[in-house]
Amino acid sequence: MSTKTLKMKKISLFLGMIAFIAFTTSCETDTVEQDNQDFQIKSGGFNAEDTYYSILDNTESGMDQFDALTNSQKQDVWVFKYIRFKTDNELNGSQEEVVDDLLSYISEVDFTEGNETLEDELESDVRSEFSEEIADYLLLTLENKEDDVYVTNGCFWCWIEVPGGDQTPCTALLNSEGDLVGYVQTVEAWRSRLWFGHGSRTFNVSRNCSSEDWFNDGAHVTRQ
Repeated sequence: MSTKTLKMKKISLFLGMIAFIAFTTSCETDTVEQDNQDFQIKSGGFNAEDTYYSILDNTESGMDQFDALTNSQKQDVWVFKYIRFKTDNELNGSQEEVVDDLLSYISEVDFTEGNETLEDELESDVRSEFSEEIADYLLLTLENKEDDVYVTNGCFWCWIEVPGGDQTPCTALLNSEGDLVGYVQTVEAWRSRLWFGHGSRTFNVSRNCSSEDWFNDGAHVTRQ
């Protein structure tokens, strides 16, 4: 075999390897893109992004607009919210895994029923990985950050005090230096909407109270 022929075979083999690597990489990229599409596209012809921002901008009846969507459209809106959150933030591995769990759940959830047990588990995971503020954005509203436009009429996580429900006395909060921070008490309330807009249950929530309430309730004091 001549030296020229041997060189040509080596070149052909090298080019073949490059083509194989390029094909493999292309397939992997297509798979990743398809995975993302599986999360983002469910309702054919429905623009989840435009609807998402339209709801946030609609401060008068944004919740009514959301409620009028089909179940799959509601899923798409929440999926867009989470995809947007992942795109806008640098997440570590465990944080990204938690958000992917949210994506998997919301992609299949029935908004008329939900799965309270699974939602509680997911909420626990979210709150273990993120600050309280970010966790609230992930779990309770369509907003993702402070400068988003808030839906002011109705909410995804509302609470209403239970008339005649249990409550603690109004208490004055003092900081470590003895300065007055404010007056608070814990009251029994119910959630008019759970996580994704279904069901209700009672829980306890802290609320502000007045100096007059504090005095009438016995002038209790707590140091932070």
